[in-house]
Amino acid sequence: MKRFLSLDRTLTERLRSYGKGSLEFWKFIASKGMLGFVGIWIGVAGMGWMMWWEPLVPLVLSYVTLLIVQAIVKRERQNFEKISGYKMWIRTYSFPSGHSTESAVLAFALALYPAYPDAVLFSVVCGLLSLLCLLVVYSRIAVGVHYVTDVIAGLCLGTLYAVAFM
Repeated sequence: MKRFLSLDRTLTERLRSYGKGSLEFWKFIASKGMLGFVGIWIGVAGMGWMMWWEPLVPLVLSYVTLLIVQAIVKRERQNFEKISGYKMWIRTYSFPSGHSTESAVLAFALALYPAYPDAVLFSVVCGLLSLLCLLVVYSRIAVGVHYVTDVIAGLCLGTLYAVAFM
């Protein structure tokens, strides 16, 4: 287990180093990136391609599950304030990442639930959702809030819930 955690820390440090040159950008994405999903959600529902409430069930259930897992695992976060100066307004445990979980739920739900009128629009929306999901997930590593395994577990959990409720 120690070897695995050491590998996780090493990989996290390496990935974090790629974002050091644009840390302010990653802080912005870490704090505001989820609003992009809300915008797409409003747009898709507003166009009548899905009912606005459809993503709520997997979103809420995945969030409750991740809070339970965090309470069981109790993995402490890194000293992100020292690493990047990033400030959080709620303190929770690190594993799994809530932003990664909810990004995956919303990316999959907003890509797979709506009835898009054509394949081109579907491709554009899926591309935007994928990009936004990757930006949010990497931002959590870049600002030092999560380890790589935290975001991978969050992505898996979110994907599981989105697909389960299709």
